[in-house]
Amino acid sequence: MCAKITICLISLVALVIAHENNYKLGEMLAFFKSGVVVLAPGEQKGGIETIQGSEVLKNYLNFLGFQELRKVVPDFSPADTIAMLENGITVKIPDYSQLFKIIVSTETDIQLACESLNSFQEIIVAEPNYILWAEARPNDPKFSQQWNLDQSSDCDIDMQQAWNIEKGNYNIKIGILDLGVQYQHEDFGNGFGDGYKVRGGWDYVHDDPYPEGNYGSTYFPHGNHVAGIASALTNNNKGVSGISGGWGGADIGCSIYAYEIGYPHDGSISLEYAISAILRASKPIYRGGDGVHILNNSWGTDIRSENLRSAVITAYKYGSTFVAAKGNDNTPTPHYPSDFDHHCALSVGATDRNDNRWVSHPDTGSNYGNGIDVVAPGANIWSTAWAEPGQGQPAPPYCETTGTSMAAPHVSGLAALIRSIAWRKGYQTMQPEDVEGIIRATAEDVNAGQYPGYDDYLGAGRINVYDALRYFDYPQSIRCYTVAPTSGITIGYYIRRI
Repeated sequence: MCAKITICLISLVALVIAHENNYKLGEMLAFFKSGVVVLAPGEQKGGIETIQGSEVLKNYLNFLGFQELRKVVPDFSPADTIAMLENGITVKIPDYSQLFKIIVSTETDIQLACESLNSFQEIIVAEPNYILWAEARPNDPKFSQQWNLDQSSDCDIDMQQAWNIEKGNYNIKIGILDLGVQYQHEDFGNGFGDGYKVRGGWDYVHDDPYPEGNYGSTYFPHGNHVAGIASALTNNNKGVSGISGGWGGADIGCSIYAYEIGYPHDGSISLEYAISAILRASKPIYRGGDGVHILNNSWGTDIRSENLRSAVITAYKYGSTFVAAKGNDNTPTPHYPSDFDHHCALSVGATDRNDNRWVSHPDTGSNYGNGIDVVAPGANIWSTAWAEPGQGQPAPPYCETTGTSMAAPHVSGLAALIRSIAWRKGYQTMQPEDVEGIIRATAEDVNAGQYPGYDDYLGAGRINVYDALRYFDYPQSIRCYTVAPTSGITIGYYIRRI
């Protein structure tokens, strides 16, 4: 069993207190207006001379101990600002080629510097490079311990019945934006790339295409645990069952794209890496992105970053369902990205095995309020841990842990199954509103005795995968949500396709 397991989980409160600053020293993220920074073709970084037209701005940056600026999203081009989605809708995307990391002296007062930079007309928004935090009957041997999937008291998400309807489609991609996923693990199929469970992604920490995490047995494998809940291989005679993990043999269910955006030793996540991963994952394939359908984000902060908000809205515009953990501080204080614009992020709280909001301490429990959407099991959840390669696995490659980090991938797995059955039935242009609408409409109002209907503690209720998938048996009742700039959100209905 993993002992000190509480990254977005529980011990993160102590980690945050232990850090003197909640941002990287000497680093800022600045969104410049077009034409202010001019780099040579192919260049990703430059000096003060690349800033055009404002000697005052240059002088101020030099005063801060300017060293260099670097593109945050290197593969973004001005042509990417117009994107056409699968349903033929054209959307306008911010020009992320103008988002730069500015490196200055580590002695600089970054907060004050950003306030000053925001007064320059050449800059749209400047903010610190914030540090975010990670928020944990098939034949699989540990299925009997996965109370969250099936239990006699029925405070679960009814997976056994749900798997009779849909087990996961490999064409549907789940992005795990976290601390990496050990794709060499037996319950991820011991491989990486097309045809394997972990199909793609990127390691932003080491700037290479192998996001395996490199945890070692010393650290809790947060990304592994999250990915296993959403889509570990199911019915493969090994370990745990993933919600969208297929059904053994060649059926490996929904594919995983792993994005390593943080560091296992302390659970910290870089804002610049998070933004880059969100944009790469959600961008359509024809634009050079990964075209990921569901983004799982089991991390967060109480700091509101406008650049992060812009990336979340962009993912929504691209048609990705953005699932975010609500946070573990047992408070209604706003938490991001889960509490960004409600139609852009699906905010997920955690329940225990009795269908109560998870709380273990006055300062430790599932956050609430601020438009929470739904809840899912998050207490004492079994999933994949770290497997020591080539050493006979001295520690069990599975463990249990607690937190809204564990609740979020339940919803990501459900969203992937909704997209899977929609793919099979011909509803292939579903948008985030459609997926969220079905999840909310079919959630169980387990708090009805005290707060009938939607409430600030459990949102629309605890998710039920079986009921969500059964929604497709009644096409006349499947709501299709459409967003129009002038009339807001309109609701229609899907038509069965023969």
